[in-house]
Amino acid sequence: MSSTDLLATEQKDSLGNFLESCDLVKFAKYEPGENELLGLHGSAVKLVEETEPHIESPDARSQTPDPR
Repeated sequence: MSSTDLLATEQKDSLGNFLESCDLVKFAKYEPGENELLGLHGSAVKLVEETEPHIESPDARSQTPDPR
């Protein structure tokens, strides 16, 4: 993960922190409180929104002037 150029440094840090927290729950049987869970959910949603591909709809392409 650290060698990819697909994520910004802040996104890599956020993902690393998220995965560390998940590991604590999964392997150490840590039980996070509601505020911590809401924070984790928010960071996951933010990362997904920041990294989702933006695909142009066919309608948007048909409105673009032909460069010829």
